[in-house]
Amino acid sequence: GSAGAGPRSGGQYGGGRGFIAGGWYNSFKDYIEYITISTTGNGTSFGNLTGGSRTGTGSVSNASGDRNVIACGATGGSYNSFLKNSEQWTGSSTGNTTSFGDMLTNRYNLCSVDDGSGDIGLFGFSGQTGSTASNKTGHQSDYNYHNTVEKITISSAGNAVWWGGVRDGGLGYGTSRWGYSATGNMSNGSRGLVASGYILPEGDY
Repeated sequence: GSAGAGPRSGGQYGGGRGFIAGGWYNSFKDYIEYITISTTGNGTSFGNLTGGSRTGTGSVSNASGDRNVIACGATGGSYNSFLKNSEQWTGSSTGNTTSFGDMLTNRYNLCSVDDGSGDIGLFGFSGQTGSTASNKTGHQSDYNYHNTVEKITISSAGNAVWWGGVRDGGLGYGTSRWGYSATGNMSNGSRGLVASGYILPEGDY
C-alpha cells in the first residue's frame, strides 16, 4: 500500500524499503533516502530526483515494490511554481530517478494511493493548483484547489488519465476556490482513505 506525501516530503514503501524523497529544510531538496523497515536505524542515501527539487508531492509503488513513482509538488523561492511531472525509480537498487510522464494538473499538497497487489496508482483527491503561484500572498485562501483524481499504470511509463473525483459538502468537482489541501491518505490495497486537511475559503481543518 502507499504511504502518501505530506507537505514536506514524499514517503513510499517499496519491497521492504521505505523511501523519503524531496522536502524542504531552508531550501527545496532533491535527494532520496531509504530505510529498511524491518530494522531500526538511520536513513541511507539512495539517489536524487532528476526532475527538480520539490515538496508536497504524491507517491505510489507497485505490488513488487520495485517501481516507485513520485509526482507533482511545489518548488521555487516562495513555493511559487507548482509541478506536474512524475519520476520513477527501481526500489531494489540505488540511483537517480528517470522521467515517468506528466500528470494532468499542476498540483501541490496532493494525496496518492495505490492498490497494493496490483498496478494502479491514483493521485489527487485534493491539493492547491495552478502552473504558478507567483501572484499569491501566501494566505491559503489565495489559491485554487482541485479535487479530481488522476490514474497511472505503475509498470508502464506515461501520462496520467482522468479517473474520477471526490465530492463532499456540495463542493462539486474540478478547480474551485473551495477545496481541500494537506490531507492524510493511506490504502490497504483495495480501499483508499483520504481524511482531514483544511478546507477553503473558511479555513476550517
